Amino acid sequence: MGAISVDVTGRGYSMKEAFNILSDEAKEETGSDYYSGGINNCILRGDISHMASGKTDIKAVEYAANKADKGEVFGWCVKKPVQNSNKTKSKVTRNPNKGTRVWKTVYVAKEKWNDKVYAEAGTLQACIDKARKLVEKDPNLYLEVKLEKKLVKGDLLCASVSYKKSTNQKPGVYRFVGLAPY
Repeated sequence: MGAISVDVTGRGYSMKEAFNILSDEAKEETGSDYYSGGINNCILRGDISHMASGKTDIKAVEYAANKADKGEVFGWCVKKPVQNSNKTKSKVTRNPNKGTRVWKTVYVAKEKWNDKVYAEAGTLQACIDKARKLVEKDPNLYLEVKLEKKLVKGDLLCASVSYKKSTNQKPGVYRFVGLAPY
C-alpha cells in the first residue's frame, strides 16, 4: 500500500488538541481502517512553527512534504489562540436543599471486585442471611457486607462547578501536512 498527501487545518487551544480533534473527525468520516488516507492514521511528528512566516507557509509545507514518512504529519501554528484571561476560570452553582436531608443506615452485601450490590437489609444479620443464600447458590461469589448510608429524603446534588469561558477566548488555527497511509 502507498501513501497520500495530507494537508488539513484545524482549531484548538494547542496543537495537540487541534490534531486530536482532526483525528477524531477523520475517524468518524473514514473509519478506523489503517489505509483510509486520513490524518487519524498519522502521528504528529513535530512542531515547525518557526518555519512558517506570515501569510505564506511555503518553507513549512516544503519541509513537511519532504521530511514526513508514511503515517507522519508536521504541524504549525497559523493563528495563535487567545487564552482565558479571567482571574477566576470557573463558576459554582449551588443547589440548596429544601428542608433537611434524611439518611438511613443500611447493610449491603457487595462483590469485592466490582462493587456490585447483591443484597441489602436494615440489620446486619438480615443482610448476612441474604448473602449466605446467594453464595450457597453460586460458590464463585465472594461477598462482603458493608455499612452504608442511603439518602431517603432530599437531593444528593449540593453544587456544580463548570468552566467559565472568557469573552475574548478563541482557539488557535493549526495546519498539518504529511503523508497518510493509503
